[in-house]
Amino acid sequence: MAEPLIGEEGAIAVKETPDGDRLISIGFRRFRSTAARPSDPVFLLPGGPGGSYNERLDEDGDRQAQALALVELFRRVGDVVLVDLRGVYLSTPHLVCDGAPNKLTLIKSATKLSEITRKAADACRSKLLREGVDLAGYTPIQAAQDVIAVADHLGYENIRLYGRSFGSHWALTLAKYFPERISRMVIEGVEGLDHTYDDHHSVLSAIERISADAKTAWSGFRGFNEPVDVYRTVHKNARASSRAAYGLDPLEVSLWMLASHDHSLTARSGMSDWLPVTKDLAKGKAWPIKIRRPFIASYIGIGWDAAAVGLFDCASSISQARRVRLSLTNQESILYTD
Repeated sequence: MAEPLIGEEGAIAVKETPDGDRLISIGFRRFRSTAARPSDPVFLLPGGPGGSYNERLDEDGDRQAQALALVELFRRVGDVVLVDLRGVYLSTPHLVCDGAPNKLTLIKSATKLSEITRKAADACRSKLLREGVDLAGYTPIQAAQDVIAVADHLGYENIRLYGRSFGSHWALTLAKYFPERISRMVIEGVEGLDHTYDDHHSVLSAIERISADAKTAWSGFRGFNEPVDVYRTVHKNARASSRAAYGLDPLEVSLWMLASHDHSLTARSGMSDWLPVTKDLAKGKAWPIKIRRPFIASYIGIGWDAAAVGLFDCASSISQARRVRLSLTNQESILYTD
């Protein structure tokens, strides 16, 4: 177990909604800089949404070690502040609901996935409303205002940001609405203001670009012009017959693209495996998908009990074009519509 890092823990009261009277609490921890001449403080914004660097620090094992290393790294620059998203961990009240059943045997189609997810979301909404929660207050814009409120409370005029995954989305929202307060920003695993990982179309676009670059290595394997043609073919087969697509339905093909190759193609260490695995799929070896089925449900959020996952991910400021895409129910339209 790593040595505990001593920091100052606190909380501030903020309005749940700008026009409301209900107050909620935003929790944070501050760790003083080790620099001889500290620069602007660094605010670490976690992913998820629903993640918490503060929670990681209270755990044992690799997750704690990673959080400690990140804090120690940025303490060389300035004070480090870990802010929890409203409704999460040190922030109260906690927004917690029962997630959709984490059983892949229930997920036979995109329609079934939508059905069980909507049922869990409706139950969660009703529960939170009974508890007096105003759902309109849980948006990235409000979360950005919370960071500024914590900075004001601690006496910081200018701040630096480090955000990963949803934390990058959170940081970009801060940069959009409070540019005069942000002196520098580092974002990783970027989720832009008009894009999050639930957008299958964006994943396909990324794969298409890399697939085009991989043509020389692919060399027309088994009659396919490029690796992405394998996915298009399997997806088309799945629509016609699950058996023709090695027992997979269109939803599973889409999730495989999202959950596996999106990760492989964003890390140099994973890219070397992409062509061989895609060739296995072209040969009819569906084991790469089937062996990962137990992980797909948690990746797409089924079974998560943090209500903030749905609230903040769906309350983003998105463009009209993306609203149209998200309204589509046909998986092929989501994947292949420009």
